[in-house]
Amino acid sequence: MLWTAVPRTRRLPRWLLLLSLGGSTACGFGDAAPGEAASAQPLYQASFKDFDRVKRPLAEWQGRPLLVYFWATWCESCRRDVPELIRVYQSNRQDSLAVVGVAIDQTDNVHDFVKEYRIPYPMLVGGNDALALTRRLGNGLGGLPFFVAVDRRGRVVRTRLGEMPADTLNLLVRLAKS
Repeated sequence: MLWTAVPRTRRLPRWLLLLSLGGSTACGFGDAAPGEAASAQPLYQASFKDFDRVKRPLAEWQGRPLLVYFWATWCESCRRDVPELIRVYQSNRQDSLAVVGVAIDQTDNVHDFVKEYRIPYPMLVGGNDALALTRRLGNGLGGLPFFVAVDRRGRVVRTRLGEMPADTLNLLVRLAKS
């Protein structure tokens, strides 16, 4: 373990360690394919608020290939992913692929960011409940950004923690659409 020589009272919380490592290094822990028949039910059971502060269930996108992006405005790796996510959304929206952002942040910060970057895909805002959901879906470190790709049958086909290179993002899209 990383902290074996450090007394318990001097250990850093995981989120602070991740932030201290900086950018994509902190979040670049790779991706994981879940085991057979990993269900997206925990995802579909979750609801998060939109900018009108109305709760919207992720089940709204059930039955479609889905890419859910958990992120925050203060996360540099997350911010770098946005242009590619916009491209993926625009080039795949006719194929029924849904891209949904879930920001773990303050609503006003997210709203300003979405306006500035002209993000066209649906954006929801969560807090600790969204972070807890990422952990249930395999994000043991609780880091950001965290991607979840779900196929139309409601199976989690891949998750990924960390900044997403374009070729890897394209792979997630293909897996979700398969």
